[in-house]
Amino acid sequence: MNSQYKISIIVPIYNTPEKEFKGLLDSLSEQCNDNIEVLIINDGCDKDYASLINAYSKYIRIFYYIREHSGVSETRNYGIHMARGEYLMFADADDIIPENTIAAVIEYIEKYNEPDAIFGKMQYLPEPETDVQNTSVFKEYQGVLLYEIKRCIMNITPREETFRILGTQCGKIYKREIALKTGFNPKVSLAEDQLFNLNFISNSNRIVVIPDTWYIYLQNEYSVSHTKAVTNYWDMIRKFWDGLYEYAEKESEAFKEEMIDYFLSEYYSVPKRICLLKGKNYHSNMRILKEAAMHPIIADSIKKYKFSLRKRMIKNVKFILLKIKAYLIIYLIGMYISRKN
Repeated sequence: MNSQYKISIIVPIYNTPEKEFKGLLDSLSEQCNDNIEVLIINDGCDKDYASLINAYSKYIRIFYYIREHSGVSETRNYGIHMARGEYLMFADADDIIPENTIAAVIEYIEKYNEPDAIFGKMQYLPEPETDVQNTSVFKEYQGVLLYEIKRCIMNITPREETFRILGTQCGKIYKREIALKTGFNPKVSLAEDQLFNLNFISNSNRIVVIPDTWYIYLQNEYSVSHTKAVTNYWDMIRKFWDGLYEYAEKESEAFKEEMIDYFLSEYYSVPKRICLLKGKNYHSNMRILKEAAMHPIIADSIKKYKFSLRKRMIKNVKFILLKIKAYLIIYLIGMYISRKN
């Protein structure tokens, strides 16, 4: 690939208020690096951001694209194909890239001899204490050790207890040639980043994990993760499970066995989230719980689960409740957790 730039920063935008968007543009304009391009992709917004973007084009190299609304996965895929950088970085329109991040990114690319990806750290604001991602040391992962990163992304207890990596694509850089092969699943709009990372790692040879903060996630009412709480959560999670099931079929039998506990835990995100939805009643929620339990990713996990006293008690209890179809108890647990949160 003939790369014109070292880093392409892909920014999907969908009706983000200009005040929040301006914060990201400010942070990008302060990077002061000629090796980057910024691709802003308007995903069918109700408003145009051309005048605001033009004001920043004197400070940073920006390419602005307007498309019909297709969702964040399709929008990021479009950015991947339009990018001319050797590496990709993704940012949401209402977040911030810390000062000097790009200079550090390029330095690490050279220091580690151009790895397939480098996973940095993400800080949450206004709750910085929630930042528990990554190890405190620099480490390279290749070959069979790449499974350690997958285990962390899937929240399977890693061998290194202090080593954690979130499934987000933010705060990380990726080789574009590999991202072109994997892309984001266009049918998935919830946890699409987790699925992207799993597929990307499966196509990688070497990934570096570092403790540096490369991304600041600003929690606000416009954030995608917040707005999803009032949408059709089950429809979105079902599409994610479809993609995850398809991915799991390509994995080794040993890793698929480890993934079973994760899948059963994933089921319990459904009652927790549907209890937060507006306009839903008891009967519709129970229908969703039963339908979710019949999804292949859950039904197969119930059949293959290996009960063991060595496992944490909570895992065995979750399995038993699903095995005996105790949906009322599962529903009440979801209600309790949703009210507690």
